[in-house]
Amino acid sequence: MKRLAEWLLNLEAAGLTGGDSLALRFATPPAAWIMLIGAILSFVYVYRIYRAEPIPRQWKAALVTLRVGAVLTVLFILSRPMLVRRITHEQRGHVAILVDRSLSMASADGDWPAAKLPSGERPESNRLAVAHRLILNSGGRLGDLQNGYELSTWAFAESVTRLEAATPLLPTNANERVTDLAGAIGEVLNQESTARLASVILISDGRQSATNSIDDALAQAQARRVPIHTIGVGSWEPERDLRVDSVWHDNEVFVQDSVTLRVQVDARGLEAPQETAVELRDVESGALLSSYRGELSPSQRIASWDLIYRPTDKGRKSLEVRVLPISGERDLSNNAMVVSIRAHERKIRVLYVEGYPRYEYRFLKNLLVRDPTLESSCLLLSAASGFAQEGQRPQNRFPATSEELRNFDVILLGDVDLRREDAVSSAQQEWLVEFVSSLGGGVAFLAGTDHMPQVLRQTTLEKLVPVALDTQSRPGQQRLDDPRLVQITAEGDESGLFHFADDRAVRKEIGSAMPGWYYVARVLGAQPGASVLAAVPGGAGSAGLTPAIVMGRYGAGRTLFVGTDDLWRWREFGGDAHYETFWLGAIRALARGRMLGSDRSWRLETDRKRYDLGEPVQVRLMLRDASMRYLTGDMNIIVRDARGAVDRVALQPKVPGSGIWEGTWDASVSGPLTLDVASDAFSGDVEPPNCSLEVQAVDPEQRDTSADRRLLARIAQETGGRAFWATDDLSKLAESIPDRSVITPADIETPLWDTRLIVLALAGLLTTEWVLRRALSLP
Repeated sequence: MKRLAEWLLNLEAAGLTGGDSLALRFATPPAAWIMLIGAILSFVYVYRIYRAEPIPRQWKAALVTLRVGAVLTVLFILSRPMLVRRITHEQRGHVAILVDRSLSMASADGDWPAAKLPSGERPESNRLAVAHRLILNSGGRLGDLQNGYELSTWAFAESVTRLEAATPLLPTNANERVTDLAGAIGEVLNQESTARLASVILISDGRQSATNSIDDALAQAQARRVPIHTIGVGSWEPERDLRVDSVWHDNEVFVQDSVTLRVQVDARGLEAPQETAVELRDVESGALLSSYRGELSPSQRIASWDLIYRPTDKGRKSLEVRVLPISGERDLSNNAMVVSIRAHERKIRVLYVEGYPRYEYRFLKNLLVRDPTLESSCLLLSAASGFAQEGQRPQNRFPATSEELRNFDVILLGDVDLRREDAVSSAQQEWLVEFVSSLGGGVAFLAGTDHMPQVLRQTTLEKLVPVALDTQSRPGQQRLDDPRLVQITAEGDESGLFHFADDRAVRKEIGSAMPGWYYVARVLGAQPGASVLAAVPGGAGSAGLTPAIVMGRYGAGRTLFVGTDDLWRWREFGGDAHYETFWLGAIRALARGRMLGSDRSWRLETDRKRYDLGEPVQVRLMLRDASMRYLTGDMNIIVRDARGAVDRVALQPKVPGSGIWEGTWDASVSGPLTLDVASDAFSGDVEPPNCSLEVQAVDPEQRDTSADRRLLARIAQETGGRAFWATDDLSKLAESIPDRSVITPADIETPLWDTRLIVLALAGLLTTEWVLRRALSLP
């Protein structure tokens, strides 16, 4: 029967055999009411024809049925009937998976937080390895998408590449140094331009290191109504990193000296205060020499801490400064810095000249005589002719020649009346100036109630004093009824002269608790370039303070002004320890230029020693030499690398006549650099100031490797997608992807009006009616 039906309907010729599902359709289908009316009219017309015929009723019904069937068959043919095999082609919606393979994806925190990993999954540390695991064929956690969507995988960093199905995403592929999220999204949207693009799935840490904006790419996705679902990988917590940024210290020191190493620690990624410690160790032996424990604050990127080193042997030592790692810190390569310090053991030769045996003389003389690092000569001018002057090298008079003066490194001038014949003559004063300016010697002026410092006015020595003398003040200034408490300044704390304890806070407490002074010499203020180390309330100085202890420079040497004769009172607090700390530190500072040759009248410095490329460098030039105060106007700094000059920085005076110039340079060149002052003032015998620094070309992919979940959330929100994390439950991701499949009909049709079945049916109806009419004797 099946074969007969296929033959009658001509199905074999039309290619509709084989059990296909067929349907009837009319090429020109009439309206239903027309078909109904046509059928009724045909029935009425045929019935009227046969109603009057003299034949039995059953034959009338048969003939009417045959005639109506023939008419309906003709109407059926006129409607152009067709047999249709219904065939459709479905094109599934397309999902593009974008995988970040930039250098930041090599970070070892891909499974962060690991506690959220689905059971049975093995932790992978590399971010790209986690991304690979997510999309790995049907076994990945995105494998279910293959059942409902066409998938394409794209890898991107600075550019985007479509991957073949068999291309693996190896962890080592995370090696490109620029991430262009905006370009990758835009390129995929342009490449997948059909309406079937249902979604883009972005697997990334969200770090955009390219400079172009992502706004245009998001607007393009919005216009095409393509949601972008983001899957973040890695830790969004800021990467914790401590770096020893700079270590400031003296390169040449004395044995048993208290050397301050000011350590600058660069702390990044802190969200709460964090305690850590810095240590100073001998590189050769590994012995711990000093340590300091402090607290790092999120609001303060650079922390400055002090380590104290006391060399016990002469020679050069390599020392390692290391900041201990904090919890969560991964990069430990920048936690240490090695510095070199050379210690000298030669005794410092000191000449102390005093006018009369005041308290300061008694205690200072005893210190000079008993300290083993000093070779002292104490000259008391008021002593009788037979008095035995004290010291390891007794001196009965002030040096009579300049050559004799050169046998000393430091000269201490107490409350001396320069008008005395046996004091310091005009010629000897000239020798003292040369001793400081040319030979690098040190001179200290110790104020007293009788003569010093007023006696220095209009003398050759006045140019050495690091303070401006009060022209209205006269010798014999009276002592106060109430003591004035001493305030140690920031420069004083940095100088090391008040190093009463290793901890800076403890030093401050000790300084505040020291006995006050009943006498402080009246001065107008510090000379330009001089450093005020301690001050007392009152007077014409800055901030209403009178400079009490001031360190200055003149030529190659240093000068010191001690504006009180009550310094000995500090012995009442802690015995001789604090008193000795100040004087030994002061004498060593004064001797530095003479003995070590490292004390210069200028200082060119930067606020740090290490910078990242592009960071601002604060440059300061300080000329603390009173003999060079004539320098005015701008100063130019030449920036040099190993190949030569690469840039120029202009420094402007901070205050006219202050001897301080400042400027800023944006670090535009990486590598070890040297800054040199370009000025005619430093030609000839005067060596131009210089300093060194290091600029690191930090890779933008490594500057901050923490995942940017805010950017990923913004991408998802503005395009109608959802934001996930790699360790989240991704089963609901498929539900968020719209159905963009396209169904295309491809039906096979064959007409029925000319088939054997229709012809036989019409012929059969008409023939049967004709035969019956003849049999019933109808015309």
